[in-house]
Amino acid sequence: MNTANSGYDGEWFERSDDVTTVAPDIEGARDAGIKISNNGLDIESIQVRGGRVYGNARGLAVVPGTNHVIRGLNVSGLKASGNTTLDIDIQARPDAASGFVSTEKSRIEADAPNISIAGAVYADADFSSNIFIGKARAVYNPPSLVNGGSDTTTLIVTGAALGDRVTVAFGDTQGVTMTASVTAANTVSVRFQNNTGATVDVVQSAIIVQVYR
Repeated sequence: MNTANSGYDGEWFERSDDVTTVAPDIEGARDAGIKISNNGLDIESIQVRGGRVYGNARGLAVVPGTNHVIRGLNVSGLKASGNTTLDIDIQARPDAASGFVSTEKSRIEADAPNISIAGAVYADADFSSNIFIGKARAVYNPPSLVNGGSDTTTLIVTGAALGDRVTVAFGDTQGVTMTASVTAANTVSVRFQNNTGATVDVVQSAIIVQVYR
């Protein structure tokens, strides 16, 4: 589905007990590109597969209704970056309760750097997420490291937060171990640690880090 300049909401699902949207392509909604609400009805399953929502006020919004539950939310392969307020907005019910059934696992796998999951929902919904936050690349030449020596450099990844997961790639480290983590907002630190038993001069190469939440 391609919906450009789509009015207040691009796709709006309400009072449906099984919601599935495949490969949406939604731009320009004044509120949500995709809005899902269980106003008056339990939702057995929500499936959002692929597609993109961009240039909206919010990308994907899930809005539970009072006294009703959502038994599973699964988002896979959605590109939801570039919305003006939130890329993904998972709200609690109006009474501040979760709205999600804790026995059912929910999963979000998306390119959505700006995401909000209500605290009650995150605690109760058993979320598993693989949300792409961003990446950075920089050419770096570590200094010569004696045995037991280390060196740390930093890269900027906008949106990275403490607790996010980081993957890191480099050239031949010649046995020197390399780790990466978010050490401050928007900052990824990459550490080279030489425990090889000898001095090592690692050859210059490109560091590539990717951050997920």
